[in-house]
Amino acid sequence: MQFSKYGKKYTKISGISSLMRDLGSALSQESNIIFMGGGNPAHIDEVYKKFSAQIQSISTNEESYKRFFVNYQSPEGNLDFRIALSKLLSKELGYPISENNIGLSNGSQSAFYTIFNILAGEHADGKFKSVMLPMIPETKTVVKMEKEEETNPELQWR
Repeated sequence: MQFSKYGKKYTKISGISSLMRDLGSALSQESNIIFMGGGNPAHIDEVYKKFSAQIQSISTNEESYKRFFVNYQSPEGNLDFRIALSKLLSKELGYPISENNIGLSNGSQSAFYTIFNILAGEHADGKFKSVMLPMIPETKTVVKMEKEEETNPELQWR
């Protein structure tokens, strides 16, 4: 299959894609391996039991089931969840946080990719801005936004 330049960037081998492929392969097999990273959440029995009970509760209520598993959510994420999270964070951090200050994503990789591409790269005034962090949670890597000759800036994992 022929890919565009953009498509080629996403199909080439990178450190993070190799890591996620290895983790996915290992997780799909019966194993005594203890996973201690790679962005994969730890399996904590108490948390698992609470999630399981909540999902069972939702699945036995037709309205809840449709709301959570059938209907599309807004791009920002479920409003009730964002409101509850904003209240919790405001209380815990002692600083007012609104549900409008919270964005949900399907993982840290997607979130960082989106945030960096929103803030860094070529701007309307022609200036090029970068986001540089010494370490990113879970990926433990340095991200550098680079401008290529013919394309928009892309996320480079080092």
